[in-house]
Order: sequence, then structure tokens, then C-alpha cells
Amino acid sequence: MSVVVLIGMPGCGKSSIAKILATRRKSRLVTIDADIEAAWGMSVSELFAERGEAVFRTLESNAIAHAIGSEVDAVVAVGGGAVTTREAREAISRADAVVWLRASLETLRRRVGDARARPLLAGDPAEALSRLLSERTGLYESVATLTVDVDGLSQRNVADLVEAGLQ
Repeated sequence: MSVVVLIGMPGCGKSSIAKILATRRKSRLVTIDADIEAAWGMSVSELFAERGEAVFRTLESNAIAHAIGSEVDAVVAVGGGAVTTREAREAISRADAVVWLRASLETLRRRVGDARARPLLAGDPAEALSRLLSERTGLYESVATLTVDVDGLSQRNVADLVEAGLQ
């Protein structure tokens, strides 16, 4: 069994790269935000608005622990803020590999656009990204077993670098 977790800021490409890797590795694809949305019948934004961030983070930590504890090969894409809780970091650390998809602030700004569907980027996405990147960088570093810089690379190139790093 092998579980690979992808971490990183919103817009770094976690979900897209996870799809490619899961296909290549013939592994189960787990996208934590999508799983939570399916289980609760509402979007992450709606969960934040109706239940609050603390409730969402508890759901997220539980979903990560479940995905990593399953006895199947999996590629798991977690939300950008998953590393902000101790419980989620502990669960993530139990994976066989934790890949930080690191992107520059400029790349993140370009990729998230107006960020309407991203509750923590509401208002001024550029300013929020800058603040969150500064707050989270050390947390990503603390759990990552592999770091891949994604700036200027295609999804296929990023997936190739991840695969090479996992060898």
C-alpha cells in the first residue's frame, strides 16, 4: 500500500496533479474537499458560511485521517489550509509521501483569479494569498517529504517531477 498526499496553496495544482498521478499509479484518487462536499451536500464555501471554519477543519482532519488510514493505494489532494490544524498535520504525516507543490505568489495570483469559490480568499485575493503563503510556508515545510516547484511547468511536467522524486 502506498499513500501520497499533495499539499500546497490554493492554485498550486493539487487536484489536477493528483488526477494525473492517480491514473499513472493506478491508485485511488481522493480529493478531500470534494469528499466533504459530497458528504455534506454543500460546497466548502457554504460549509464555511453556515458552520464556520473550525467545524470545516474538524471534518477535513477526519476525512484526511480516513483517506490515509484506508488499506488501498491512494493519491490524496488536501485543501490548502489543511496544514493549519495539528490534527490534520498529524494525519498527513502518516502518509508514505507528502508532496508540497510550491508555487510563487505570482503564479498563485494568476491561477486563482477572482477566487469566488475560495472562502479564505474573499475580498482581496492577492492580499489574502500573500498573507496565507507567509503563514503556511513553515507548516508545509514541516510535513513535506518532497517539494516540487511548479512555476512555469505544465501539469505533465509537474507530475513527472513528483514521480521522479517518489522513486
